Amino acid sequence: MREIAGEYSIAKAAKDQSDAALEAALTERKAVETEAIEKREQVKALRQQMQMVRNQKEYSAILNSIDQIQKTLTLQEETLKQKDQAAETHRKALEALLPRWTEVSARHSAMDAQWSVQKKALEEKLDALRHEQKFLEKDLPEGVKALFWKTYKLRQGLAVVPVEQQEQRPERSVLGLSHHPAAPAVRRRGRRQGDHSL
Repeated sequence: MREIAGEYSIAKAAKDQSDAALEAALTERKAVETEAIEKREQVKALRQQMQMVRNQKEYSAILNSIDQIQKTLTLQEETLKQKDQAAETHRKALEALLPRWTEVSARHSAMDAQWSVQKKALEEKLDALRHEQKFLEKDLPEGVKALFWKTYKLRQGLAVVPVEQQEQRPERSVLGLSHHPAAPAVRRRGRRQGDHSL
């Protein structure tokens, strides 16, 4: 599951990067194209003005403006070709990624659907366990419950209730082998102190 998720993340990152590069190239081309259209409209308007000029000086000024705009248009046409080439390069790169992306995406979707089913089953099981916990907890002494929740909090959800256990020490025969369990250590200590009633 982690392997598929990792492949999906890598494939998605590559696809997103290629998508962004193509979109940026098309946006830049659009901006240059819009500016070129505006320049052509300016040339059209200046040529109309040339028909109404009164002297050679005005005619020369308009002609010079048209010439400058035409030079700009020539540069913009070249820029448009470059932007077209860049967009085509990014488009081909994206097309090359699509088969891999489609395959990984399909496997990731299948995994996600499977996980959704498993998650629902786990949630239902968790709800059942919580219900059982509440049912069993109501009969526990308050001291036991308080100890449990205190330990639960200290261990961040991994609660282990302490269990008190008496130490057992084996009795040994003459040969040093253990035959029977000895009494708890507390009884052995009492016997050493001379308490023969234990």
